[in-house]
Amino acid sequence: MTETILPGERRDIQGDGCRLSVTVVGEGPLLILMHGWPELALSWRHLVAPLAAAGYQVAVPDMRGYGASEKPDDPLAYRLDVIARDMDAIARELCAETFVAIGHDWGALCAWGTALRLGPVRVRAVLAMSVPYSPPLKRPYADLLDKLYPDQFFYIRYFQDIGVVEAEFEGHGARKVLKSVYYKSSAAGIANNVAGATPRDAPFMASLSPPPEGPLVFMSDAELDQYAQAFEAGGWRGPINY
Repeated sequence: MTETILPGERRDIQGDGCRLSVTVVGEGPLLILMHGWPELALSWRHLVAPLAAAGYQVAVPDMRGYGASEKPDDPLAYRLDVIARDMDAIARELCAETFVAIGHDWGALCAWGTALRLGPVRVRAVLAMSVPYSPPLKRPYADLLDKLYPDQFFYIRYFQDIGVVEAEFEGHGARKVLKSVYYKSSAAGIANNVAGATPRDAPFMASLSPPPEGPLVFMSDAELDQYAQAFEAGGWRGPINY
C-alpha cells in the first residue's frame, strides 16, 4: 500500500487531560485545522502544503477520540468547552498568541465553539466548511429531531445509545462503513440518497446507498485503506462520542 503522509512534524501535545497527535508544518500565523466525522488529520492532506507555502504555520490534530490521539470513553470528555481547551493547548505549545480556527463538518462546530469560548483575544478568525454557525437551541436537540424527522432515520438520534452503532460498524468493518459514508456525501451519493425513505428504527447502514465497486472518484483505495486501518485500530467509541 502506498502511504500518504501529511507533510511536517508529528508532535504529541497535551490537551485537556488528553494527549493529542498533531502534525505541524510551516512558520507564520497559526492555523489549526479541525477535521470532522468520520475523518482524521489525513483529511487535510491536500491543503497543508499550500497553506504552509502561503506563509502560515499549520497545526493539524487527530481530534481527541481519533487516529493517534487518545480516546476517552466518557462522552462528557467531548464537550465543546473541552475541545476549545484542546485547541488552546495546541496554540500555547506552539507559542502562538492567536490562531485561526478552521473546521470541516463536525470540525466546523468545533471551530465555532472554540472561537465562542476563547474569544477574539485567542481566536482571530473562523473558517467553517460545510456547517454554518447556529446559535444555542432554546429547546432540547432531541425534541427538534423528533419534530424534523418524526418517522424517518436520522443518524445523530441513532448515535445516542452507547454501543449500538459501534457494534453495527464493527460488524460491517471500518472499510465498508467509511466507503459508504464518504460516498454518501459525494455528488453521486447525494443523487442516489435513500435516507429520506429509511424508517426511524432502521440501522445506520440501511440509510446509505451502496457505493459502486472500485475506488471512489475522489479518494484512492490506498488512502481509504489508511482511514480504515486507523478506525479498525482505534474503534468507533471516541468518534461517536461527539
